[in-house]
Amino acid sequence: MCLMALASHLAAQTVRGVVAEDGTGTRLAGAMVVLFDFDGEAVDRVLSDAGGGFTMRADHPGRYHVRVDRIGYASLTTDPFDVPVRGTFRRIAVPIRPIRLRGLDVSGWRR
Repeated sequence: MCLMALASHLAAQTVRGVVAEDGTGTRLAGAMVVLFDFDGEAVDRVLSDAGGGFTMRADHPGRYHVRVDRIGYASLTTDPFDVPVRGTFRRIAVPIRPIRLRGLDVSGWRR
């Protein structure tokens, strides 16, 4: 019985959520989502799935924050939030930031 309580306690400390584009709500696949503890140490990191979803494990209940990075979007760090024993769900809206590429000079000759 004690083992079941421990397993339940460990399994419940998860941070689940969805990464979406700010403004449109389009869910973003392939975003790097990193969970940081109160001291700023990375605890877990995952890529968001095809539907923008993610699941990470927190070491213990406490204060955490998440950073999201994806090409074409601004890096976003959430405000700190509490992760209780039962876990939490976060919806993260990431602003678009186009990547500017340097100009390309093309030259050639005819054969």
